[in-house]
Amino acid sequence: MPPYDYDVIVIGSGSGGLTAARYCAKMGAKVALVEKQNRTGGDCTWHGCVPSKALIRCSRAVSEARNGARFGVSGIDHSTVLTDWEAVKRHVKGCQNFIYGQDDSPEVLQKEGVEVLVNRAAAFVSAHEIMLSPGSDPEAGGDKRESITGDRFIIATGAGPTLPRIGGLKEVPYVTYETVFDLESMPQRLIVVGGGPIGAELAQAFARLGSTVTIVAKLMPREDADVRKVMTK
Repeated sequence: MPPYDYDVIVIGSGSGGLTAARYCAKMGAKVALVEKQNRTGGDCTWHGCVPSKALIRCSRAVSEARNGARFGVSGIDHSTVLTDWEAVKRHVKGCQNFIYGQDDSPEVLQKEGVEVLVNRAAAFVSAHEIMLSPGSDPEAGGDKRESITGDRFIIATGAGPTLPRIGGLKEVPYVTYETVFDLESMPQRLIVVGGGPIGAELAQAFARLGSTVTIVAKLMPREDADVRKVMTK
């Protein structure tokens, strides 16, 4: 067997890539994890699971403050309850940084036996070699090797938002699930294009926070009719 640099090279450091790299290292393999962004964690940590659930927790707190009377809470004028968007964003960022520092950072992965190469884009040269080029931040430092070899590869590059073909979309201040958590101010009115799980949870969260929200799509189209009925309420 040729002397490869690594037993396994994992491309992509989202939840799938992290799990694969950790498991292979635990089984005794020499593992490299290649990520084109300048941080590990992928969608789950930075755009999906963690920030969305943190946002939902904030929106639930606001909703409970407004509707606490039905549960016996007194002394609160529900009409004066407002959302502090900056505080919401601090909570979201705090949750992200906590998860990153505890589970997803290169330092944590290194301790588990995974060699991490961030800010490096991968391209196959042959069945056992990938070329490495600067990733999302060309000015960043880090590993400068131009190529590495591996016996096996795991491709876990994930996905990203796809913009719908809507006339005039580029002329309006739209956001996607990757940018919505960084809005400078909470929108007074919000149109959500798409009624699947991501669209539905963001719509409910912003509605509870105080935005006027309209969903342009069939709500939860893949779910049973009784689920859609509950969600509609």
